[in-house]
Amino acid sequence: MPGKSLFRTFFLIFSVLFFGLRLEVGGDWDSYLSMYQIINRMIDEGQYLMGVEPLYIMLNILSATIGGDIYFVNFVCSSILFLGFWFFCKTFEINFYYFLFLLSGSVLFVLGMGFVRQSAAVGMFLLAVSSIHIGSRKRGLFFFLCSIFFHYSAAFAICLYLFLAFRFKNSLLIALFVFSLGFGVFYNKMGVYSSGQYESSGVYLRLFVPVTLSVFHIVCCSFLNVRRDSFIRIFLHRLAFLYAAFLCLALVNSTIVDRMSFYFSPFTILFFVDDLKRLDGVFRYFFVVVVSFLSFLSFFIWIYFSKNAIDGWLNYKNIILVSL
Repeated sequence: MPGKSLFRTFFLIFSVLFFGLRLEVGGDWDSYLSMYQIINRMIDEGQYLMGVEPLYIMLNILSATIGGDIYFVNFVCSSILFLGFWFFCKTFEINFYYFLFLLSGSVLFVLGMGFVRQSAAVGMFLLAVSSIHIGSRKRGLFFFLCSIFFHYSAAFAICLYLFLAFRFKNSLLIALFVFSLGFGVFYNKMGVYSSGQYESSGVYLRLFVPVTLSVFHIVCCSFLNVRRDSFIRIFLHRLAFLYAAFLCLALVNSTIVDRMSFYFSPFTILFFVDDLKRLDGVFRYFFVVVVSFLSFLSFFIWIYFSKNAIDGWLNYKNIILVSL
C-alpha cells in the first residue's frame, strides 16, 4: 500500500539521519573520533595506513579527503546497516512493523549508535544472507567479504551462519559448530575484548527476547508436532541452540558474546513470524502484545540501569540541530 511504503521510506531516511549525524552520542564515540583524527593526521603527513578492517579505514580516508569528518563515516555506516535490515525484511517477507517492535531498541539503538564498524559489518552480513537466500551466491560472497573488512568479528559470524544454514550430518554439524565457537572465543581472548577493560552486562537483556522466543518456538513445535521439513524451520531449531550457547558463553566473556549476538539478533524476527502463522484470533494479538512488551521491557531496563546508556546515548545531539 502507498501509505505503508511512504512510512517505511520516511522511517529509513529519518533513522539514517538520526543515527548517522549524531554528535557526541554513543558509547564508543570518543574511540571512533580519536581513530578518525589519527587517520586524518597520517594523511596530512603523507603516511599510508591499512589494517585488519580495511574498508572502515578506507571510509575514514575518503571522509578526511572530502572533508566529511566523522559524521560522513557514521552516516555511511548507518546507511549500510539500515539497507541490510531493509533487504533482510524484504527477502524473508517480514512485516516492517515486526522489525520495529523487536529490534528498534535492543539492537538498532545500541548497535547503530554505538559500535560503528560493526554496524556496517552487520548490514553487509544481512545483505549477504539475503543474497544467498534468493540464489545469488556470488553476490552473497562479496557482501560476506565486505562484512569481514568492516569488522573482523564477522568472520566468526559467517562460519556460524554457514554451519546453521547448510545441511550437514548431525555429528559433523555439532563438531564444526563447537570448534568454531571454541576457536572464536580463544582467538578473541588474546585480544582487547578479554583484557578486562570491557564488559557487556547488557548482553543478558539483549539475549532475553531471542532466548524466550526460541524456547517458545521449540515448545510450540513439539506440542503441535510440527515437522522440521523446511529450510526455515531447520535453521530456527539450530539457531535456538546457538542462542542457548550464547547465553552460557556470556558467563565466560560477555563482550565477545554481545558482539557476536548482534549478527544473529535479526533472525529473532523469523521465530516470531513462524510462530505467528500458527496462531489466530485472540491468541495472535496476545502473542504480539506480549512479545512487544518484553522487547520494550528489556530495552527500558537497559536504558534505566545502565550508566553507559545515560552518559552515551540519552544525551542526544545531532549535527543538523546544532547547526541551526
